[in-house]
Amino acid sequence: MSLQPADDNAHRKGARLIVRYRHRPHYGESVELLRRDASSSSVRLVVRLPDGSPLTLQDWMTRPEAELFPTVLQPAIAPRVLAHLHDIVSDFLLSVDTRPSRVPRLVHGSVLLRLLVSLMCRLSTLRRRG
Repeated sequence: MSLQPADDNAHRKGARLIVRYRHRPHYGESVELLRRDASSSSVRLVVRLPDGSPLTLQDWMTRPEAELFPTVLQPAIAPRVLAHLHDIVSDFLLSVDTRPSRVPRLVHGSVLLRLLVSLMCRLSTLRRRG
C-alpha cells in the first residue's frame, strides 16, 4: 500500500478525513486533520474527533482500501499459539539489553536473528505437538 496521499488535499491541516478501518473506534466518523507525522516506516495522522479530543491514526486507516480488509470468523493463528509467542518474545526481550545506547547497530541485527531462530524452533515444536 502506498504511503503517498490519495490526493493533494488529503493531508493539509484542516482537511476532513473519514476513519475507514472498521476495527478502529470511531469507524465511519469524519475527523479533522491537525498534523501529519511521517517516519521512515509509516505516516501517522493526528486528528480532532467530533468531540474535540485528539487521536493519532495510521494514514492507511483513512484510505478507502482500509474498508476492504477481510474479517474472518476463524483466526489464522490459534490464540494459545499467540499467547505462547508473546511469552517467548517477552522472555527474550527481558534477557537482552536492546537499548540503542547500549548495543551497537550490528549487534541489534544479531539479537533479532537470535530471536527469530528461537521463535522458529519453538513454533515448530508447537506445531509438532498439534
